[in-house]
Amino acid sequence: MIIHDIRRKNIATLIDRAGGQKELAEMTGMNKGYVSQLMTSRKNPGGITLQKLEAVFGLEKGWLDIDHEKTKQEMNADVDLLFDLLGYLGQIERIERVKFTEKEKRHLIKVIYRHYKPQKSNVVDFESFKSIYAVAVGE
Repeated sequence: MIIHDIRRKNIATLIDRAGGQKELAEMTGMNKGYVSQLMTSRKNPGGITLQKLEAVFGLEKGWLDIDHEKTKQEMNADVDLLFDLLGYLGQIERIERVKFTEKEKRHLIKVIYRHYKPQKSNVVDFESFKSIYAVAVGE
């Protein structure tokens, strides 16, 4: 999905929150015709428009550039991966007879998770986990 599509989808969400295009235009001081053009791909919102929308709705800068709609399947896969990683970390604790603090666990899981997510790999075997864990312990 390209950035203009993501922004358009997020602007549509804001239009819904405002109660319609007319209401969004009134809230932001934009022309209703301009708001309509944003939704029909005739206009791509510029930086000032984006800032105005984010400010009016109290959103952090850059909110309109993020795709906020992860599918349920993607979220479940992320949760499954994190549970697998936590389970493997527990196995490491038992094998090496160590006890990680919560802070250490969070750090290790973040480092190891970063390894798996770019590959979009949610299949984790313990042997590959151990090798990535060895690298993570060094960070």
